Amino acid sequence: MNSQSTRVGVRGKTAIYGWRGQVGILVPPANTTVEPEMAATLPDGVTVHTSRLPGRVAEDTSIGMRERFLGYNQSLQATADSFGGIPLDALCLACTGSSYLVGPDGEGELLADLAAGGAAHVNTAAGMIRAVFAALGCRRIAVVSPYPPWLTELAVQYWRASGFEVADCVEVSEVVSIYAIQASQALDAARRLNLSQVDGIVLSGTGMPTLHAIEQLASEIHVPVVSSNLCTAWWFISTLDREAALQSPSPALRQLASWLGT
Repeated sequence: MNSQSTRVGVRGKTAIYGWRGQVGILVPPANTTVEPEMAATLPDGVTVHTSRLPGRVAEDTSIGMRERFLGYNQSLQATADSFGGIPLDALCLACTGSSYLVGPDGEGELLADLAAGGAAHVNTAAGMIRAVFAALGCRRIAVVSPYPPWLTELAVQYWRASGFEVADCVEVSEVVSIYAIQASQALDAARRLNLSQVDGIVLSGTGMPTLHAIEQLASEIHVPVVSSNLCTAWWFISTLDREAALQSPSPALRQLASWLGT
């Protein structure tokens, strides 16, 4: 047996697979992007366990979106508890829209509800982006939004209320289902941003595929480009074994680690 397979993790447990740690994610019901992007970014030794938030999503994901987010937020305690006692090292809410709906002042309640699941560390996808931008010293940002206009406006309000200057915001074109967006659409939207004096870019939304776009933009844009899922992966690693980010299979995460001085 590989010696790493019996390594004692950060919470004192011996794990065959999660020898770096075990992390949990609360995922919107029809989101098929979070898990693949975690698999593409997290290094060996981190196991990812997911629980789906309640609801059913129409083909047009904008239908009933506000009500779904309200439902997600109201069900956080129960969904966090659905892991049934798995000793999670970290747990995140993989839905930036939930945070945009309540604003930065309302995230404390979301975190308190997440903590009911017993994880050692809890965070939201939006909170992870904030932490990464703060660590990078980014203050003037640009946003790529896959959302309908009302939620895009709430996203801009969220980032401004969090202390950032939003220099530009571009919506992804022709979105019917967030979960059907192609990486090329995210890339096209990012290329339409006005980047004058911008020191950070966020491709928002855990349902939008972003890793390929970020890797492509690395050769075109010389400021950090991050996404909800990339920052989530970084936060997981930073709670477990920060140096392990350099062993990520993802060029995007390795680049972020180098920016952050890992």
